[in-house]
Amino acid sequence: MHYQEITPYSSLLPYIDCYWSIRTGENVANRSNRVIPDICADIIINAGEEVQVSTNQRYLLRHGAAYLTGTMTTFQDTILTNNTHLIGIRFKPFGMSSLLNIFLQGAADTITETEKSVFNLSVLSTRQSLVSIESLNKYLISRVRNQNVDRYNPIIGTILEHNGNIPINELAHDHCISERQFERLFQTHLGVTAKEICNIVRFQHAFKQIKNRKHESLLDIAYTSGYYDHAHLTKHIKKYSGQSPSSL
Repeated sequence: MHYQEITPYSSLLPYIDCYWSIRTGENVANRSNRVIPDICADIIINAGEEVQVSTNQRYLLRHGAAYLTGTMTTFQDTILTNNTHLIGIRFKPFGMSSLLNIFLQGAADTITETEKSVFNLSVLSTRQSLVSIESLNKYLISRVRNQNVDRYNPIIGTILEHNGNIPINELAHDHCISERQFERLFQTHLGVTAKEICNIVRFQHAFKQIKNRKHESLLDIAYTSGYYDHAHLTKHIKKYSGQSPSSL
């Protein structure tokens, strides 16, 4: 398997985290590739053979189609087979709504084929390839109009700065938004609550700490990551990664 991440044009960085691709060759054994929540949403283009993705249900991604994956609140398994070729656009929180006017309310943990009216794959295709990074950059730059992302990105920045450990009322107050408006903003644009985003960011921080630990105990990591105790840490690690902390 070959996995690659590519940085978009600088003018797209407020909206897009990266482009990514996964490829396999011929005569490879089927393998499962697990993806964990990262507070982003993706558009995935299948330029290879049909691919199966499992979350709370099973999805089949057919060749030549583009799919929208909502904000993830649990892990996702992709079965990689011969000649798999997936190309993804990983949108930052609020990036998809600001750039493509796609709102993710009700889309958490789902995968749906995109409509041409919101993401027209045919305009990106050439005789040589279904899609290229260059064509994606040009297409998405043409959509840069909505500057709401300049208001929203600082909110995510504050959550990341605190590793998810900040009360929602404090977060709303710091950004001069009422709590009710704040929750509506997250549900409409991201399809999940602000608390869920904070929980995922906290999980990501703890997950990295566990993977890279040398001498720290899991209890120490639980406390430094903002969890009440070892059991609280274990519950979140299992929810988001499907594994126990000791097995990472």
